[in-house]
Amino acid sequence: MKPLSKHRPAAGWLALGLLALPLATLPLGAARRSPLVPTLLTHELFGRWEDDASSQSIEFFVAPGGGGAGTPNNPFGSITQALSLVSLILDDPGAGGTGATPPIRITLNIAPAIYGSATGEVFPLRLPAHGVSIETWKNDPAAVRDRPWIVGTFLSNAIEVDWVGNPTQPASVIQTLEITNANFGIRIAPGVLGAPTPTPIEVEVRQCFLHDCATPLRIETGGGFVTRHVIEDNDIGDDEPVQNFAVRETCGGVASTLYRSNRIQMYEEGVNVSGNGATCAPRIFSNFVQRCERTVTLTNCDSHVINNTIAFATDFTFVPQVSGVSIIGGTFELDNNLLWCPLPPSQVPAIDLSITGGAVGSQVANRIEDVAALPAPLLVGGDAHLGLLPTDLHLSPPSPLIGAGSLVEAGLALRSLMVGPLLVRTDVSMDVDTDARFYASASEGLPTVDIGGDEFHDLTPLGMPMVRIDYPVTPTQDRFGNVTAQPGLVFPNPSTRQWNADLGLTGPSNGFWVLFLGYGFEDLALDPALGAMVENGTIYQNTPLPQLGLGNALIDLSPAGQITALSGTFDALGAATAANVRFAIAPEASQEAEWHLQMLTLDPATGRLAVSNRVKMELNERP
Repeated sequence: MKPLSKHRPAAGWLALGLLALPLATLPLGAARRSPLVPTLLTHELFGRWEDDASSQSIEFFVAPGGGGAGTPNNPFGSITQALSLVSLILDDPGAGGTGATPPIRITLNIAPAIYGSATGEVFPLRLPAHGVSIETWKNDPAAVRDRPWIVGTFLSNAIEVDWVGNPTQPASVIQTLEITNANFGIRIAPGVLGAPTPTPIEVEVRQCFLHDCATPLRIETGGGFVTRHVIEDNDIGDDEPVQNFAVRETCGGVASTLYRSNRIQMYEEGVNVSGNGATCAPRIFSNFVQRCERTVTLTNCDSHVINNTIAFATDFTFVPQVSGVSIIGGTFELDNNLLWCPLPPSQVPAIDLSITGGAVGSQVANRIEDVAALPAPLLVGGDAHLGLLPTDLHLSPPSPLIGAGSLVEAGLALRSLMVGPLLVRTDVSMDVDTDARFYASASEGLPTVDIGGDEFHDLTPLGMPMVRIDYPVTPTQDRFGNVTAQPGLVFPNPSTRQWNADLGLTGPSNGFWVLFLGYGFEDLALDPALGAMVENGTIYQNTPLPQLGLGNALIDLSPAGQITALSGTFDALGAATAANVRFAIAPEASQEAEWHLQMLTLDPATGRLAVSNRVKMELNERP
């Protein structure tokens, strides 16, 4: 068995961009939907995003050897068994569904264990494009494994997204899984059953470890289809060279996939996207891609390649085509990238950047290795090509790339892009570790952005990165943001059960912080008057940042419960703990509540603002 990834960052979801500039400098261009700054900020930063949540959710549980009821105490024995019920609920046209498509979201909680043919799995595991979240269920805090391990048959795909589900629901989410030994680890089919629809097909893959597959991730968009996928914070690749694609995307329709904060390595083709012109617009932001022959290849696309480190291309199949970034036709935007592909031992040199086929575009503040007059990056793992040994691509002090990036992209991080009829966001304000992209290290003066996928942070004596939300692991809370009721807790009011969830917050020394509740869903039983949907729901309580002009609005989550401890200060080491973030949960054990949280910080030394990573908190009412 191969170990889990050794370089997983702490739990982190989607960090949205915030200009680290005085508020008066915020541009109010076409990307903005409102001239009103308060509405603008809450919508752009904490409102509707590509990871919307549903208005209601039913939970099912899976663990090997389960009896088959799908409850925490009697889980389904296999993922296949759980999905057979899901297909009936969501009306899978290909599985003899009931014909009913209720407006409901389903979460499949998978216990950390090995799942394969021996445990009753039938491959491929078929998922809808809308309405389902499949994720880790940390049912045993002492478990050795921290993610479920899906072991395929290699001749078939492990997970296949090939039917639409309920298009009124948000994107389906595949997260915190390990997938291995398959043809395609995850395949999103070119045309899912029940589509096309007016709603874009959106699938999200987050915090997964995909390895030992012929192609770990395969995305296809057929003609007449519209897709907007999110591939974020994953480890994709192997520790031995594989002669195939790590990520392969082809587009015959309208597609704009966001590839952000991923680590990809050791495949003949790292990221390969083939499009049909302006209606294929891959957004490749803040990734580490290394030890591939053709590291990033973009053919006939409108490509946006920003804040990446693409390094150490390696010819391990003896095909004399070794490249860092190859752009063949189409248009492109190439900003703040480190393209570092020196000569590997006893092999042909790579072409760091190749632009052919009439491709036209812009280049800003890239560091390209074969431009010899520019300084070396001083990577943590060293700047010399060591062959097939993967290395640490973070910047080390005093790298000349720290603070050397262009503020054009860093400063204008909140803007939108039209891809045919599709509106997509181009926020680039987080790095490969999902830390704040725009942050001043001690070696800089004012905050600037680094060149490459990493944003260098000085570490506090506590050893934690700055401007971040983390989950302390406890018997009732895991690092993925799943929080359960404390055993033996006596609720003062059984109809409005409440408990505390701990958050670890880090930020600038002696700075201020404000915790935001983002777009999320909650059980209908909490407060029907809210329509079960909390959009832009929250905003501040006793905010120490009055210059934002947003006031002290607070949304109650139920008649008897609300978020407390929304703001505070960091100590001299940049640490703070919100130990009493209180939520009210309805008594139905089969339903859950979910919110997305972010933290806004103010650095008193510079007067600059920064936004933390965005994390999901999922409150499950079960002991």
